[in-house]
Amino acid sequence: MKLETFKKQMADLFVCYNREADENAIKAYWEHLKDFKDRDFIAACDNILKNERFFPTIAVFYNYIDKESEWI
Repeated sequence: MKLETFKKQMADLFVCYNREADENAIKAYWEHLKDFKDRDFIAACDNILKNERFFPTIAVFYNYIDKESEWI
């Protein structure tokens, strides 16, 4: 995915979950999620916002991205 897509989606998540953006966390998330397609990551973020009460762990992203990839 493009870094700008990742940063925009993560910024939205931080705002919506009322969390401060932690630079170390952002780097860790990027390292684990950067190989996914933009569209899959965006769809996962949308579904996370609709379904998750708490800020998602990396594993939560993988669960949603795997589901999205199966549907496409």
